[in-house]
Amino acid sequence: MAEKLRVVLDTNVVLNALSPKLPFRHLLRRAIRGEFEWCVTTEILLEYEEKISEFLGRKLPIR
Repeated sequence: MAEKLRVVLDTNVVLNALSPKLPFRHLLRRAIRGEFEWCVTTEILLEYEEKISEFLGRKLPIR
């Protein structure tokens, strides 16, 4: 079995993937299906949380 591709997604790519109208949406679907290994650090997760919260206009209940 082939090793899964390891991927680090830039915060802007993640934000753009939230919109169903933009071409990055398929990345979230592939991540959910486990088609690649999504590599993150604590710092990256905190940045995702901050920017997605700003994008959505509210604090996310992640912690």
